[in-house]
Amino acid sequence: MALSVAMMLLIIVWQLVSGSSSALQKFGWKLLVRSDWGPVQEDFGALPFVYGTLVSSAVELIIAVPLSIGTAIFLTELVYNRVVKPG
Repeated sequence: MALSVAMMLLIIVWQLVSGSSSALQKFGWKLLVRSDWGPVQEDFGALPFVYGTLVSSAVELIIAVPLSIGTAIFLTELVYNRVVKPG
């Protein structure tokens, strides 16, 4: 199972790289670190989008991690005995 997870990760990375190869050939890696966006001049940068994705992911993790840990503790410590030994 661990090998299948690693293979799926490699397939996803391969798909992302092969799907973005034309943009990387035209604009280079500077596409990821620039914030210019000029469709008329065909000058593009994806930094605001990358930054927005990272910030929203961080906020979501800040909310989700304590909630999931609290739920796990509640289920294993408080509810477990009531479910296993009813009555």
